[in-house]
This record gives sequence, structure tokens and C-alpha cells, in this order.
Amino acid sequence: MSSDLRVDRAVLTGESEAIQGTIEQTDSNFLETKNIGLQGTLCVGGSGLGAVIQAGDSTVFGRIARLSSTGAPAFTTLQKEIFRFVLIIISIAITISVIIIILWAVWLRKDHPGFISNSALVVDVVAVAVAFIPEGLPASVTISLAVIANTLSKAKVLCKSLMTVETLGSVNVLCSDKTGTLTMNRMTVTNIAVLDDESDVVTARDRVVGGHATAANISALAAVAGICNSASFDADTMDQPIGLRLVHGDATDSAMLRFAESIRPVKALQADWEEVFKMNFNSKTKHMMKVCYPHVVTNRADCQILRAAASTSASSPAPISPHERFSKDDYMLMSKGAPDVLLKRCSHINDPAGGAAIPLSEETIARLTRVQESWAAKGQRVLLLAKRSISSATMAYAPSIDDNEFSDYASAHLNIGLTIVGLVGLVDPPRPDIPETVRIMRGAGIRFFMVTGDFALTAVAIAEQCGIVTNASRLHRLADLNRDIEVSSISKFEPESDDDLPSSLVLSGPDLMEMNDSQWEQACQYREIVFARTTPEQKLRIVKELQRRDCVVGMTGDGVNDAPSLKAADVGIAMGGGSDVAMEAADLILLES
Repeated sequence: MSSDLRVDRAVLTGESEAIQGTIEQTDSNFLETKNIGLQGTLCVGGSGLGAVIQAGDSTVFGRIARLSSTGAPAFTTLQKEIFRFVLIIISIAITISVIIIILWAVWLRKDHPGFISNSALVVDVVAVAVAFIPEGLPASVTISLAVIANTLSKAKVLCKSLMTVETLGSVNVLCSDKTGTLTMNRMTVTNIAVLDDESDVVTARDRVVGGHATAANISALAAVAGICNSASFDADTMDQPIGLRLVHGDATDSAMLRFAESIRPVKALQADWEEVFKMNFNSKTKHMMKVCYPHVVTNRADCQILRAAASTSASSPAPISPHERFSKDDYMLMSKGAPDVLLKRCSHINDPAGGAAIPLSEETIARLTRVQESWAAKGQRVLLLAKRSISSATMAYAPSIDDNEFSDYASAHLNIGLTIVGLVGLVDPPRPDIPETVRIMRGAGIRFFMVTGDFALTAVAIAEQCGIVTNASRLHRLADLNRDIEVSSISKFEPESDDDLPSSLVLSGPDLMEMNDSQWEQACQYREIVFARTTPEQKLRIVKELQRRDCVVGMTGDGVNDAPSLKAADVGIAMGGGSDVAMEAADLILLES
């Protein structure tokens, strides 16, 4: 294997950057270890020779495909109704035919011999049975469904099966994804904070322009956001306003890039530094790291080591603080990630007044946590940005940067003792028409549930903005579901209930694994439910549990991992811009989401 082997596994893991391949196992989790190449993923750099250890249905793609191909309902609601109607018709036809035979045998044959012969009796019985067959039913059903499907197509909704049209009108529970479905999938930085000194983006820009005492802190925050970043602007749109420029990269990095550009041009920030090492975001570490000369940046869950560029004219380019010693031969590490992950690696925090960095204490951590929780309660995603100056003497004892072991060394020995530069709050706003859509669906007797992989606090905040949760103060959780209640004694949900303050329920992925039948029965009676931190298997289970309780379930999604639940739902609805796998598994495709 070459030392520059890189594998892009975004289609299965959501990691936006390729990971470095290794020969040795790096994690006991099959999906996390770097010495496994997954079928369907791409090798984007280097070369290597591998051994096949799983094939076909045993691969990750195979398991998803197997779930997607076996989870579909046996019959649609229309098929069930037609089957029920046919049984009734057959029963009536057989009953009348039997009555005719009995009357002929006990009455006509004796009292009126010769009135109906044996052969005539057979003809009469067959004629009666055929008379009950609704010959026009198939044509009339097909025509009516085709007319409705044509109407939907004019509204940019593609029906892959005519049977889906009738089922769509029978849906009484809709499980909706959050990102890109309820929200606009356009992350935007709305707030920043240095410790508990909060400001919005416009105020932050004004402080920098006006030379405020906190300008250096804001510039450092923008520098980390812009340098420890995997996104980039499209060169052809650089002459347009920042908000209209095309960005290549995921939604989070794109938002951070636009924020950094609004403070100082990102090209100028990046020109001050020379990248030495970068560790991209992965689902295990939940952060990104860069080591630069002279500084290191860590993004989201990324780590990057940078070195000051020889061409830089600045004596201490951002994010170097005027209060810290930094030699031209030193390195800078920058990190960006979830606060609960990176906070454990931090020892200091920038002074909001503009002074030297403050050692972390319980009091400062509490102040920082209050800001984080306040933003999360408003539906914002919170990222922590940090840095660390690394002396050239420290780097002298590290393995060679070109060595595969340097990645582990940087994570264990360099990405610690960080200084918190600040917090960034991002929001993916709900689509403007969603609250009205939820209200209309509720009026039609459809319960609207949210199923997302996001954290519960953020999911509930977005659900409240969308109208899915009408009163967040009355939220119930797993502890409110009694494990010992008999299923037969649980009151069933009544759509016509006049309850003006419906209780809401929020459940996380781990909660679903602990629930028994009684708790599932209780959960399915709630009018408003938010399922947070769910995996593809848990999404599939949610659909199955609702169907077991006679719910007609609609499911929306756009990713590969949504395919099993889309296939299992009575109506699977995929976004037109989603993955091909999701669109293949779905029954309806929204061509314009």
C-alpha cells in the first residue's frame, strides 16, 4: 500500500473528506477502522492491494440492499380494499348460486319437472356468477388513478406506481426527515461567542471594522473557521456577493467559509499559512484537525497543522494572539468540532476582553456551556473552534509527517492543551411554508412526526419552529412510558379528540432499543413525536412498529441509509435531489423539493 492511499466513504458514512488508508486495524468498529475498504466507495488517491473478506449481501451495501428489497408492505391500501371487495362479491355470488341449486333440487325439479333441465341449471348458475363480476372496475380504477397521477405530475410529483396514488390519500402518519426536507439545507452562521461574549455576524463584522477591543478575538475566530475548512469558493462566482457565491463542500463548511469571508478574504487568511498536515472529520473523533506552519487548525472534528508561509508579511497572522509567543519556526494546530468532544482537549480559552488566554475552570466551562445550551435550544448547531501553538522543538520529537503513525501521534500528543478561540452557532432554517403544511396535514387527520439523526435538543427546537411540537414545555420522554402496563389497557389514539394541548414525546435512538411492546403501544398514541439520533435500522423499526398498530405510514428521505425505511413505508417519498438509491426505493419522488 502506498503512503498516500485515500478512500472516500461519504456515500455510506457521511464523511465529506477521504480518509487515509492503513494496513493495521485502527478501530474495532468495522465501519470506522481505516484498513477496510467498503464496496461502492471510491479510492481517490494512492494505490494498494487488498483481500476480499466479504462479498454480496455480506457487504455494507449488501445489507442495506437486502433491507430495502424485503421491507415493502405486502399490499397497498387499495389492493387490500379491492381484495376485500372481491371476497364480498365472491361470497354473494357463491351464496346465490348455492341457493339457486337448492331451490331447483327441492322445489322446481319436483313440482315443475322439465322447467329447468340439468344443462340449463349449469348455464343459469354460471350466468348468475358472471353477473356479479364488475367488468368495469379495473378500467374505472385505472382511469381514476391515472387522472390523479397526471394532476400530481403537474405539481412536480412523480408517481412510480398508480397504486401509490390511493395509498397517499390514506396516510395517517407522516415520518419526515429534518435536514433538506423540513429545513432548507442551507447552513448559516448566525452567532459567535468568545466565552460568553455573544454577537451576531453583522455586529462581529462591525467590531472588526471599527477596531473594537474584541476585534482580535473575532479575527482569530474567522481565521480558524476559514483555514480549518474543507470547502472552497467556485472561482467563476468570486465576483458575486458572498451569499450568492457557489461553494464546493458540505453545508457546515460552506457556512463557516462564508462567515470567514465576511470578516476577511479567506484567500488572504490561507496565504499566511502553509499546510503541513490535515486530519479530516470522521464519525469517530467528531472533529477535524490541521497542522500548519506556523499554526495548526482543527475543523469540526478535523485537525490541521499549518506553518506560516514564507511570503506572509504579517508578524503574527491570525489566529496568533498578540499575547502569545510564536516563533517563525513554530507550528499552529487548529481544530473545529463538537463542544462535548473538543472541550476535553482544551486547557485555556481566549479572554473576551482581549487579554491573554484564561485557564479553563469550572466557572468558565459553566459560562461556555450556558451559551452552548442556549443556542442549541433555539435549534442552532454549535461548533467549538480551538488552536494550539506547537514549538519546533516539540515537532522534532514527532514522527515524520509523511509517516502513517503521525496521524495517531498528532491526535494523542498534539491535539491536546488547546486554547478555545470561540463558539460558532449555525442554523439550517425551516422552509417558510412548512408550518402551514403541518397545520393543513393536522387538519386532514395526519399525524406529523420528525425522524432525524440530530441531537434531541436541536431537533425539538426545529420541530417547534415547524409546528410539529406545539408545546415544548409538555414534552414526555422514555421515563414517562410505563413498562408494566398491559397493552390491552392502553387507550387508542383518537384523531377527533378535542385536546387543545396535545402532549408531545421525544425519543432518542438508544431509547428505542430499550422499549418493550407496552412502551411502543403508548408511544404510538401520541399526537406529536420527535425521534432523534436515529440510525437507519431504527428508522426501519419505527415504520414497522407504526404499521403493526394499523397506521398507514408515509416516510420521507433522501440518503442511501433512508432506503430501507422508504421501501418499508406504505408511501416512500424521496427528494428529487437525493441519492439514486433513495429514489429507487421510494414510491413518490418530489421533483422540486
